[in-house]
Amino acid sequence: MAEEEQFSKNLHFFKMLLENEQSFDRLFCETKHGDYFTLFYNEAFADDPIFNHFVIKPTLLERRKGTRGGVDSEMFQQQIEQTLESIRSIAQKLHVKASVFIEDFWPLANELSKKAIEDHYRLSGRMDILSMELGSQKSNGDPKSRMSNPNIEIEITKDVENWNNVFVRSFNIGEGWHSELAKRLQQISIDEPTTKLILARHMGKPSGCLLLHRFPKEVMGVYCVGTLPEARGKGIAKEMMKKSKELASDEDCKFMTLQTIEEDFVSGFYTRIGYKVVFRRSIFQ
Repeated sequence: MAEEEQFSKNLHFFKMLLENEQSFDRLFCETKHGDYFTLFYNEAFADDPIFNHFVIKPTLLERRKGTRGGVDSEMFQQQIEQTLESIRSIAQKLHVKASVFIEDFWPLANELSKKAIEDHYRLSGRMDILSMELGSQKSNGDPKSRMSNPNIEIEITKDVENWNNVFVRSFNIGEGWHSELAKRLQQISIDEPTTKLILARHMGKPSGCLLLHRFPKEVMGVYCVGTLPEARGKGIAKEMMKKSKELASDEDCKFMTLQTIEEDFVSGFYTRIGYKVVFRRSIFQ
């Protein structure tokens, strides 16, 4: 019984982190729904497997073997085959390189991964999902402040043009994305009170970007953390993360969350400032 209770507690927490991420995804993506999946996609970013991805719904993945009314193997295999076929068909029709996300904590994650590989999907990468529990410490509430490095200033901004320029240059994103990002960011800055654009200035020049997104109310998500190539190694990302923690505490959030791609080797930076890897995700294409 204690094991079941712990599993349910962990599952509730993990689902909150996924809710935050998927709520963020909806800011930049359209969605299509099937019986057992949701597709997040944006045709302007059609070549990107992160902006374009399928999420398998919990109704298929959270059932547990060995429990009363547990998994019927044959029925599960049928549902998985139909789901993977539907995913492939929809991605082809939309001309997007949509990946399939499978988190490792789901009871049937291994079975789904094996079936995907049998069905000619390949493992193309892994992601770490990290979280930090917050205390009750409040900041001074100043939306624009100088940090421990006097050359760095962090501000909440509606300056979409500067934020977008820093983001595009930080991640070496092609110009084809620029107008779509600008349109989405402008809408976010007007219509999304739960979302904040953070801009870092080094020696007065825009040098770093970050996006904060709160959902559900207990969770603050950290996204789009970028620093211009010429400004790296100066502590800008660390200062943005420090300010983000203060802002999340001010809004009485209990947790912060973010995702990293394992092959980028940046998880270590976040664990050094207090985050923990709470689960991992496999990405199939």
